[in-house]
Amino acid sequence: MALPAIVVSHTVAVAALKEGLSLCQSIISYRIATQQIELQRDRMHAEANIIIQQLDHDYKVKLANLNTIADAHKITLKGINTSSKEVVNMVESGQLELDKYLNIIVSPDVSNDIKQSMMTVISQLSQQQAQLVNNHMQSSQAPINAFAMMLDRMRDSDQPRTFTDVS
Repeated sequence: MALPAIVVSHTVAVAALKEGLSLCQSIISYRIATQQIELQRDRMHAEANIIIQQLDHDYKVKLANLNTIADAHKITLKGINTSSKEVVNMVESGQLELDKYLNIIVSPDVSNDIKQSMMTVISQLSQQQAQLVNNHMQSSQAPINAFAMMLDRMRDSDQPRTFTDVS
């Protein structure tokens, strides 16, 4: 038994061939689009990694800067502490001298001339002590003010401070 011959018209064959070519073109377009998306995804990942590395670097630089500032502030505070102890010792020794002179003044055995000269010495010692304390207060404020100004500058990203009138 012989198989019947299938007769396909020329237009049907051309239509089937066109449909096959269209399907192949669609597959190729899909593959190209998929490859482009993968390339774009890879490029975006590379850009994101670069940005993350930059942010990490900036963070480490800022952290190192803050550690340096903290260390400098510790040194400043130690200096102020040492200076304060020295001033306290000088004030205490001055106070002991003043107490000695006051005890001499109130004793009945001392003449009026000596009492008068002791009063002058006491006055001078008191002024020196007051000046010593004032100088210490002023000198200890300068590093603290400088530190506060530096922190303000860091916080404000070197932008000048502006004040808004809220009245």
